[in-house]
Amino acid sequence: MLNKFSSNSEKRVNDALAMLRERTQEGDLSDHVKIAKDIYLNADPNLGLGGRFQSTIGDIVTIDAQTPSNGYWIGLHIKLSSRDFGDAGVIGFASRGHAPEYTIVNPCIRSGTTDGFVDCFFDKHMLLHADSARYVDAVSIEDRDELPAKAPWRELILFLPTKDFQLTLTDLRVFVV
Repeated sequence: MLNKFSSNSEKRVNDALAMLRERTQEGDLSDHVKIAKDIYLNADPNLGLGGRFQSTIGDIVTIDAQTPSNGYWIGLHIKLSSRDFGDAGVIGFASRGHAPEYTIVNPCIRSGTTDGFVDCFFDKHMLLHADSARYVDAVSIEDRDELPAKAPWRELILFLPTKDFQLTLTDLRVFVV
């Protein structure tokens, strides 16, 4: 369901996230795992990522990851519908989640370019811990060179730890204002 902070352009992604909170599913983790339409996990193959993911009613996803080797990235990718920010001033998201141990998540907006892509990292990291943690951040579109006003595609990526971890994302909503 679209909340009052979301623009119509983000309705599709917020609806997909809401659908995850309304159903149960689970699966094994690997280098590339589709969690839902427009939502997938991608990892450096060198990590040998294993473990499980699970969506339960009321939560978006719980990830229990094992990384037996060294690697550089694990990203939870959420495809965005906004390709042209036009007159928009900011893009951001709000989330709620928890983890049994302190866990840092580094969010960014990835925008497609003619040469590949460019990442625009948010100023704050998400810090998850045993109590439910809330996070809200936004980036100014016009103030960030690494956030082009127009792009052929965009994703919100939550870069996750590259060592064994467990976390639950309870809620996540994207907004463009």
